[in-house]
Amino acid sequence: MFSFGRSVKAKQCNGIIISGDHNQNISIHYGPTEASLSIPFKPDSLTDSIDSLLIWQSQLTPLIGRNETVDELMQWAKTGPRISLKLIHGAGGVGKTRLAFEVASKLRDQKWEAGQLASLDNGSTFRLGTSGTLLIIDYPEQQPERVQRLLQAIKEVEEPATPLRILLLSRRSQLLDQLGEPLGFLATKPLSLTALDKTEAAWSLLESAWPRLCERRKKGNTPLPVQRDVFNRWLAQHESHAQPLYILAFAINLMEQPQTTTLSGGEIIQRLVKREVVRLEKEGEAKNLHRLALPLLKGLAAVSGSITAQQLKTLANHNALTALLPDYERLRDCSIWQEKKKESAGQVVALQPDLLAAALLSQLLWRDDEQPGEWLYAVLDVSNEIERATSRLGRLMHDAIEVLDLSWPQEALLETVKSDLKRCQRLYEGLNRTHLEWPLRPLALGVTQALVGITKEPIGQALLFNNLAICLANNGDLAGGLEEIQRAVDIHEKLSMDNFSAFGSDLALSLNNLSNILADSGDWENGLKTIRRSVTIYEKLSKDNFVAYGPKLAMSLNNLSNRLADSGDSVGGLEVIRRTVDIYEKLSVDNFSAYGPDLAMSLNNLAIRLVYSGERSGGLEVIMRAVDVYEKLAVDNSAAYGAGLAISLAILADFYANDNNYNDAINTVRRAIELISLEAINGTTYDDRLEAMKNDLIRYQASLSNDK
Repeated sequence: MFSFGRSVKAKQCNGIIISGDHNQNISIHYGPTEASLSIPFKPDSLTDSIDSLLIWQSQLTPLIGRNETVDELMQWAKTGPRISLKLIHGAGGVGKTRLAFEVASKLRDQKWEAGQLASLDNGSTFRLGTSGTLLIIDYPEQQPERVQRLLQAIKEVEEPATPLRILLLSRRSQLLDQLGEPLGFLATKPLSLTALDKTEAAWSLLESAWPRLCERRKKGNTPLPVQRDVFNRWLAQHESHAQPLYILAFAINLMEQPQTTTLSGGEIIQRLVKREVVRLEKEGEAKNLHRLALPLLKGLAAVSGSITAQQLKTLANHNALTALLPDYERLRDCSIWQEKKKESAGQVVALQPDLLAAALLSQLLWRDDEQPGEWLYAVLDVSNEIERATSRLGRLMHDAIEVLDLSWPQEALLETVKSDLKRCQRLYEGLNRTHLEWPLRPLALGVTQALVGITKEPIGQALLFNNLAICLANNGDLAGGLEEIQRAVDIHEKLSMDNFSAFGSDLALSLNNLSNILADSGDWENGLKTIRRSVTIYEKLSKDNFVAYGPKLAMSLNNLSNRLADSGDSVGGLEVIRRTVDIYEKLSVDNFSAYGPDLAMSLNNLAIRLVYSGERSGGLEVIMRAVDVYEKLAVDNSAAYGAGLAISLAILADFYANDNNYNDAINTVRRAIELISLEAINGTTYDDRLEAMKNDLIRYQASLSNDK
């Protein structure tokens, strides 16, 4: 549910107020506020901890090698529509956050309100700037539904008096697809941020950082202990070494080991973290704390986001942590505790950047054969938002395993919870979501399987069987997925017999999923039979409530068309896809942003079915309609629909070629190649599509030459 208050005109107020309820509905209205967006730069009085040197807030150097990118972002901020959104995506440590807040700082100097909100929760407010407003949202994938709701509300708002810009920072090039249609016309072309592309910029960064490091570490005027050729050889070891984080880590390591110039970036990170663990262990022992207390809290805070005094109390009461963790009063004097302005408020802040936290947790979790799963469950359980906490855990696991090539006790957490219904249910809250981080997939599968084994209530069992089937099928276990989805169907069959109005839709959805898995397993006949039943149920439901069940009917009809075509019934497939298109046409009239993509996809399928049925002229008309729909969608959100437009254009080019219209075919497929190539630049893989389009271009050019 979204709403935007319009009782106060945008031009008559100075701020935006976010409201919400216990159902996570978000509403926004204009109103008076003096609350500012924040730029979290830290003062010079930083601790000796390694993260105080490597976090972007330390600003050891000016922003180097990003002048053109800054200019591009400033241009985006100052021109274009009144409300606009942009995604910056790139690997961890590449400098997304530093770049964004440097731009925010520049805009502030020009009378903009710029920075981030402490949270997107109920009651958050921020004032609008005299010249414009830039709202930065870092790691939106940790709270996709909340960000989605916020963007939907902003999209529907009466335009403010000055520009409003929303800047999303993510590792995921596909984030805009994850957030979905609420972006609408807000989104502009994403910015892919990569490592520094010139050795001069990398060397300049090292030279600039060294004297500041010497000052922080009280090393006087110690000369930089490496020559440029040595640094260039290290830089050439791996492309990631040109990332600012690794260059700064290289410099910090030189202070302790000036002769060590051949370690990889990952090895340097691991060494720095080991020194940090030793530092924290010594600090803890000096204060009569358990030697693991401080490093463990620092690592666990990376999962929960932070650890407050209340959370610390809860953690300390956990059996696996009672002997390790101090109480709040004893922790207040430690370097890991950060006091807040409010009296008696404070927190343990996470080790940053994420690569450091990943290395720290990997080291700590292997120190004990029995407790790592208990530690991880405990910190997930005390987290205020377990979805965000599991997302952080997935990101840390990815960094440890994929980026740093470290081992991780992946089975430990599952072993800790699998026989405990309450614990499994708690973890399931954080894992039952779309776009789950890949390191968490085995955990999600195991938790779901465990819940299936200990859940007795049929409705809950059916839901779990359905989700488990999809998990298994997505992980390549089609036989296992088939077994589980059949169980879901059996339960829904019984439930719908007693109460069709309540459970008929659940049965139809289970049948739809069963059909997909049967087809993927090669059982076309039963796949077709099953999807027919799903369609029949949705037809019955949609007669009474088309708004609720019309979209689901169209979905099942689309799958039925595919099953019919796969079985050789091109006439039946054509008839059904026509029905699908008719429904999406009707739905998109009232809500184009929601159903336009489905309409375009079904038009593509209809065009192909018409060709196979010998109705090429009708297919040409339909594919041109699909291109028109995708053109409209891509204007509003090229990141989400550029690839769809490219595919439709490639189909259209084939139509032109088959009509011997090779000039139009060549021009059309060239545009398709250009669009797909942009998707590849933005981090999406369409290698097979791109190769096929290039082959088509060669074929069309050859045919044109032969005609001449």
